[in-house]
Amino acid sequence: TLSNNLAEGIVIGSNGITLDGNGYTVNGNNAGTGILINAKTIIIITNINIENFDTGISLDNAVDVKISKNKITNNNGGGVIVTVSSKQIKIIENNIENNSSGLYIGSYDNEISKNQISNNQNVGIRLRGSSTLIRENTISNNGQNGIDFLSGASSTEIRNNVITGNANG
Repeated sequence: TLSNNLAEGIVIGSNGITLDGNGYTVNGNNAGTGILINAKTIIIITNINIENFDTGISLDNAVDVKISKNKITNNNGGGVIVTVSSKQIKIIENNIENNSSGLYIGSYDNEISKNQISNNQNVGIRLRGSSTLIRENTISNNGQNGIDFLSGASSTEIRNNVITGNANG
């Protein structure tokens, strides 16, 4: 659990970690990654403000990760980036706003639900992975598509979302 604000990123170094930000902020200098999860399993990231990095949260080769109740804003690259080698990622009840792009999901077997994804310069969600459930999100006022499907995106279920005001739908 964080006990104060940080002016640098965090690297998750072990499996089975719960990082509770306790409402504090991890603030970058418009470079690097706010929270990096590389080759780890059973991780929870919750209740953190992550702002002013190149990437807010980056997952590579991560399995069984839950990202919930965070505010991920003003990141130059992307709010959350999940690579193709990751799986079983849950992104739930976050505010993902004012980033270059909101979410890039390259992995499979994911859930994206109950998020506010808005005012991102490019897309709200860019999906390349498969077997993803996208439900009950508000995806609005993004500079390009609300949801963008790339080659490889398959078996995706989209239901009960509010998608409005995006430049391309």
